[in-house]
Amino acid sequence: MKYKFTIIVISILVITCLFYMFISSCNRRLPEVSNYTIFSNTGMAMPAKLYSRTVKSVIDGKEENIDEFILCFNDTLIANHLNASGDDKVYKFLVIIPNKKIIGLVNNMNALKDKETHVCQENDDADNFTSIINNHTFFSNPPIKEATFTDKKIIFNTYGVLKQYGETAIIEFGNEK
Repeated sequence: MKYKFTIIVISILVITCLFYMFISSCNRRLPEVSNYTIFSNTGMAMPAKLYSRTVKSVIDGKEENIDEFILCFNDTLIANHLNASGDDKVYKFLVIIPNKKIIGLVNNMNALKDKETHVCQENDDADNFTSIINNHTFFSNPPIKEATFTDKKIIFNTYGVLKQYGETAIIEFGNEK
């Protein structure tokens, strides 16, 4: 009897551990960028956080490491009743690649999960994105028409519910990037 009880307890512990590992699976933890601010041209703080990642990509036949940012908008902004569908819809995550001057939508939004101190990338599907700067292929009215990239700032026009903060969104970096 004691032997069966031990097997049952060990089985329950193993199943619990496997369930926990499945629930909390995280292929890659994306850390929050240190020393940055996100605000609009009116000076209002925008409800978003910025995370960083490096993605290996093949460009012109050469494999390169590309530094990217993931802009993660707050759930209250995404759930806002004014966040309409269509070209003006604000999605939870945007990919920003400063060196290539690209802002895009993650193709598989479900592959990223917002945690308190990091974003969890569950699989490599989140590495693929669609550019939204003046993209008339996928948008009748592209959400981002203008974007400026410098070493210390990324500036782009707001769209959808982001317009309530101002006409432009500004991501400003401190001494570290």
